[in-house]
Amino acid sequence: MHRYTGVSANIGSSPVGLKWDAVDHSCAFDATFTVLINIWKEEPVQWTCNYNLLGGLMAYFSSTLEDLNMDILTLEQARDKMRYEMRLCTPQNFPYGVTGTSIDKIMSTLLPVDRTYASGNRICNICGYSDPELRHLFNPYICAIPSAAQAANHPSGIPVSTWLTDHLRRGYARCPRCALNGDHNRLSVAYNVTTTPDLLVLALDRPGLEFSSTITLDVNGTMRVLKLRGIIYGGDHHFTSRYISLSGSVWFHDGITTGRSCIYEGLLSDLTNSYMTSARGKQAINLIYARLN
Repeated sequence: MHRYTGVSANIGSSPVGLKWDAVDHSCAFDATFTVLINIWKEEPVQWTCNYNLLGGLMAYFSSTLEDLNMDILTLEQARDKMRYEMRLCTPQNFPYGVTGTSIDKIMSTLLPVDRTYASGNRICNICGYSDPELRHLFNPYICAIPSAAQAANHPSGIPVSTWLTDHLRRGYARCPRCALNGDHNRLSVAYNVTTTPDLLVLALDRPGLEFSSTITLDVNGTMRVLKLRGIIYGGDHHFTSRYISLSGSVWFHDGITTGRSCIYEGLLSDLTNSYMTSARGKQAINLIYARLN
């Protein structure tokens, strides 16, 4: 086990943060786990269970949080414990020292890629063709890239909730039946969300999204709500984050400058999308949504 750092965690009322490790650069882990720990901290019983049910490393994270809650581990020790386990999975992705890692590698390792929440069939809205193969759609980690058409239709930014619906319906292949007649109609997807995701992380690979405070999914006829709970920012080889509480309070964290504290910035309802897309010179690269019901 690698070395542990930090002091005893204070599980109080205000959001907590992780202090940056200047020897083994930890900013990507600090930004990620500051959000995930504070989600758990507001509802520890619920999120100990939710993280455990995700399986894999998230189940390990759940047991780590129990140790944190009993003051067996400090915040930084909990982070370092997770970092060590992730390094065991793919050492090349999680080096020690000053090299660092990416949020993409962290999320891809933490969240189960084999877990899917929707399935559907590709259909042609022109000729009625239906692909008999059932396709599994989104998992907990999605790369959110607005299309050129979406950008044209939403010049001020496409809402995340709208993008997700379009993403699930969008067909990338051409209809084979229409192709026989020389037409090039694309298939769309008739989808069904079968399970409510506890966590949904969107990677923002290009600008053009308007951050929706909530996402509503029709899950087998029941409307389920996911709330924006965190935003991760990146730039100049450093990562920071904002945590959004259940009540809508926005808190900024930078492991270098704010350390174990988070800085209150206001209510999400009072802050503009333009303000939230950047944080102290860094651009939003990930949105973290968490299940409400």
